[in-house]
Amino acid sequence: MIRRLSMSAAVLGVAVAMTLGAVPASAQVVPQPPIGAPKPVSVPQTEDYQLPNGIKVTLVPYAVVPKAVVAVRVPTGNASEGQDTWLSDLTVALMREGAGNRSGSEISQAFADMGGGLGTSVGSSRTVFSTNVLGERAPDAVALIADLMQRPTFPADALDRTKQGFVRNIAIKLSTPSGQAFNAYHRTVFAGHPYAAYVPTEAQMQAYTLDQAKAFHARSFGPNGAHIYVGGQFDTTAVKAAIEQQFGGWRINNDVANVPVAPAVARRVVLVDRPGAVQSTLMLVADAPKIGGQDYIRAEVMDSLLGGSFNSRITTNIREDKGYTYSPYSALNVLDVNTTHWSQNADVTAAHTGDSLKEIFHEIHRLQNEAPTVEETTGTQNMSTGGFVMGMSTTNGVVNNIITLDDRNLSRDYYDRYIPWVMSVTPADIQQAAQRIDLNKMTVIVVGDLATVRPQLEALPEFQGVTFEVFQP
Repeated sequence: MIRRLSMSAAVLGVAVAMTLGAVPASAQVVPQPPIGAPKPVSVPQTEDYQLPNGIKVTLVPYAVVPKAVVAVRVPTGNASEGQDTWLSDLTVALMREGAGNRSGSEISQAFADMGGGLGTSVGSSRTVFSTNVLGERAPDAVALIADLMQRPTFPADALDRTKQGFVRNIAIKLSTPSGQAFNAYHRTVFAGHPYAAYVPTEAQMQAYTLDQAKAFHARSFGPNGAHIYVGGQFDTTAVKAAIEQQFGGWRINNDVANVPVAPAVARRVVLVDRPGAVQSTLMLVADAPKIGGQDYIRAEVMDSLLGGSFNSRITTNIREDKGYTYSPYSALNVLDVNTTHWSQNADVTAAHTGDSLKEIFHEIHRLQNEAPTVEETTGTQNMSTGGFVMGMSTTNGVVNNIITLDDRNLSRDYYDRYIPWVMSVTPADIQQAAQRIDLNKMTVIVVGDLATVRPQLEALPEFQGVTFEVFQP
């Protein structure tokens, strides 16, 4: 429909045009003020204590709004499953379906009545139950999470429905190029470790029973290694009383043993055939410094400059300049306190798979051979510290960062030192961090139409003398 301009709108447009036209051509644009040096950020003061049964408690009174985050972490996850892939995920999903005297829907409603919702997260070696509720309801949230973690009912009618959801999730993961790349990565790099199974088979998931979930809960959930976090605005006395009442009697002797990660990153090229695919998925993986020291910080800044940010060198090259891809990214993946991987990922056009890898290798070599400029280094540092500050600007962010410190056995002053460490990184430090990316010990995974892609890969100098492995899912 064509809409006619009202008289008042027309008059306003003329007035605006006349106003703009009155601006002198010689008018100067006021320059933006210079970016100041980032200020250190400290983790808010915490109160830490321990219950008689060994459960650790951390209280973080930090917020400007009357909300509170309640999170409980137990040291169990996918590394505790053995060969029962995703049994921990299934167990946690079933725990949400009923606890104490409430059904799953009643649990959801109870959290909603408190002004929040239930979040559950299963990681490699820890599981977290969390919520963000009105501050005055924090003691009630403690009680409800205690029910979920200690007294799940495991309703039989939820088993098949929950498993079907996981089966659909498995099918979706394995149908996507990125899912196929991650599956190949896990099965090749983590051979012999529980991580090797990226997803269970459909038959494996369908075969899990309630008894298996109950047994996993019994041996994995308990006070041994558990940690309760409460952050935000809350009544400290009331929260402490609720924690003591709800968790002080938790006596299950849970087993916190996890299998140490011993990934084998070596010089290898792993191919996954996806006939007819118009795109290829690339994943390059190399060892990186373990978290906790300045070598890791230098690697973080290097990663951000090389491929981990929107204006990084690899992104600018293969996205902006060449148009081979839309959203490449790199990252440091902390697998455990002793193991970190650097990875570069990209979905690229099939016809330019070899070209994309050529440019990625070029940018790695360029940074290894020549330190970046001071200007480029400073820009990367400012972006890294800015992202960190944003992550520490909310109660959720603060609590999650403290949990991360505890997961990785880092001292609470790690984040106090983070910004000064980042800003002390020099161009030479970045070059040296890039030199730790060993192309002779790099695993490269390519998912694509091998009839189109393989000849391109075979022509790359970096792959001369390397035996290609074709991964069969």
